[in-house]
Amino acid sequence: MAWLIPSPAGRAFAFVLLCLIPILDEVYGNIANLIFVGGIGLAMLVMSGDPRTRGGTVAEIVTVLVLGLSGPLSVMFAPFFIHRWFRNGRTRHSLLVLATATVTAIVQLAVYLNSTRSGTEGSGSIGILVRTAGYRVGGGWLYGTDDIIVVDGMHRWVQVNTMLWILAVGVVTLYALPKVAVAAWTLFTVLLVAPTMAYGDVFLSGGLILQRHLITPTAIALVLLVAVAFQPHARQWIRSIAIGCLLLGAGAVVSSFPLYAHETEPQMDRVQACLNSDAPRCTVPGHPKGWTTTLNG
Repeated sequence: MAWLIPSPAGRAFAFVLLCLIPILDEVYGNIANLIFVGGIGLAMLVMSGDPRTRGGTVAEIVTVLVLGLSGPLSVMFAPFFIHRWFRNGRTRHSLLVLATATVTAIVQLAVYLNSTRSGTEGSGSIGILVRTAGYRVGGGWLYGTDDIIVVDGMHRWVQVNTMLWILAVGVVTLYALPKVAVAAWTLFTVLLVAPTMAYGDVFLSGGLILQRHLITPTAIALVLLVAVAFQPHARQWIRSIAIGCLLLGAGAVVSSFPLYAHETEPQMDRVQACLNSDAPRCTVPGHPKGWTTTLNG
């Protein structure tokens, strides 16, 4: 990605930030959601130039194949590999990457169309899309998984902060890197449109909800900010705003580090005692503190 972030230190910084995104709880919480980490990889490949070595070209094709077949995100990414092909001078390698991404997208689309998945709300709107981008992507970077962003209506100023952050990121990156940012923000929008339309305002019900759909859009915004911050030809005030937007997430990054202890095994003896009691209704305490399981009949 040297064409976008010329500084090796800048590229290293971007890589570290992708590992420290605060809203990774749900993604790392179970094996099934790990496929969404692949979305970050696909986004970075869309924004990359061609590899400089033969080994790199082979590795990239294999990576696109593996990540593309690992989840349905490849359907949304495939058109953007066309943009990469044009941006990289319509090289043979970028064409091969495009072909590989297209094949994986066709496979994933066929699997989806033949699946029986159902149960999503299907009540999304443009308003929910905008608030999701601000409250959840911007809010995730500024406040981590704190529910005060979307649940607690007493903190309107927090919601304003998140909207101002995503607006500032959009304006700064589009001003400094217009040709790159237009395509990147289009991908950002596409990645949010599908789940927002499927789940509706579920996105706005809590800081831990549906994080898997938010990490790749967040990664795109962060990489664009780093690109501006380390852009040697950008105006100093533009770079300063980009750096400020990145630094504002320091608190959320640090607060997401601690691992909170919990019991490694559920207290099944309480559940069994509840079942054996023949009570019409009983409640068993669980984890985290304050959560319970209620058994009826």
